[in-house]
Formats: sequence, C-alpha cells, structure tokens
Amino acid sequence: MAYTIPVCIATTGILIGWALAALPFDRSGEFNAWLFRFWARSILTITRVRVRLRGVEHIDLSRRYICVANHSSLIDIPVLVASLPLRLCFVAKEELFRIPVFGAYLRRMRHIPVARSNSRAAAKSMADAARAIAAGMRSVLLFPEGTRQVEGLGEFKEGAALLAIRSGVPLLPLAIDGTKRIWPARSVVISPGVADVFVGEPAVTEGLPSSARADLTGKLRHEIERMLQPC
Repeated sequence: MAYTIPVCIATTGILIGWALAALPFDRSGEFNAWLFRFWARSILTITRVRVRLRGVEHIDLSRRYICVANHSSLIDIPVLVASLPLRLCFVAKEELFRIPVFGAYLRRMRHIPVARSNSRAAAKSMADAARAIAAGMRSVLLFPEGTRQVEGLGEFKEGAALLAIRSGVPLLPLAIDGTKRIWPARSVVISPGVADVFVGEPAVTEGLPSSARADLTGKLRHEIERMLQPC
C-alpha cells in the first residue's frame, strides 16, 4: 500500500493548514486538540490500522502525565494520539521547529523543543521544557530511545525521567506492539494491521531528587519491556 504515504502526507498538510487558520479563533485550544485527534484517526483509517488499548484503567483523566513509549515506527504517533484519552503535546528535537509551516504549527500548538546541539543549550532547553510542562495543562509524550528502533528495545535516555522529576508530573509507561510490522523503519510501504498499546501504572516523581533519574529510567524501561513480553 505504497500509495497511502502520499495520501497521509497530503492529509497532514491540509489539517496543519486548518489548524494554523483556526488558531486566532481557538482561544481554549479545544478545536485544535480535536483536530489533532481527527488527524491521527484519519491516518489510521487511510492506512487501515486498528488499535487495541489495554490498561486504560491506569489513567486518571483528572491528571496529566509525561507519557513515555518505545518507538519503532512513524505510525506510533497517530496510534497514541488516536487511542489515548489524553490531550497530548510532544517534546521534539529543535530542528523540527525550523521546518517551514510545520515548525510554525509546532510552535503555535505549544509542542516543546529540546536542543541537542551542545550540552549548554541542551541543559537550558531541558530547564525550559520542565517549566513548560509544570505550567501546562496537557500531557506530554516522549520517546526515550531517541529514534526508531529496527530491532528490539533500545537504551533509554534519562531526559524523560529528569523532566518528570523537575516538573513533578508522574511518568506513564506505554508499550506499543505491532507497529514495526505495519510500517517498518526505512520502509516506504505501510501494511494494514493491528497495533496494541499497553498502559502501565504511573510512577510518582514529585519530591524525587534529580539523582534518582537513572534508577527511574531503568525501572521505566523494565516496565515497558515487561509489557511487550508475550502473554
């Protein structure tokens, strides 16, 4: 189904245009939150991907979370946005915010940039991100592996745990299974299929010292690895 990729790109471009046009009139952000989920569900409809969500009882709808998931496919983002009952924004690499039109959309939708160019810039952007998360009203999604994994579960960077500790927001572990078969990394073909999303128990971070981030990251990776094991 190689034809689906151009259709997905066109759909994304159209909906970004609608989102940017609606921003001056959408003071509450509700319309664009709905549009974001509509985009995700449209992508899944086009690609004929169905999602099974397990463990939703671990989500308290009155709270916000730093959601942490494994990452093996470009379809992971619409799978999570469409299925989770949370209003999500993303922590993304700063370079994405420099892309014309798309970067403007990311900024206006208050997604959070993180610099990776040097240690000083990275430290400042992490501090800014923690303040934005603490002050915000949406849950935040991160992929701690940093990039899509071709095989297995990669090493987790400690940034997600550090952001959670600094902002005092609980970590919500998410395990995604099946998307690697649907749209493998570096492939130009999307196959219809079923994606499973498993929600683990949130990890409380309020009051933890920054030095706990390594231990917290290890526990987070172990929990996601456990949820990915066959039953």
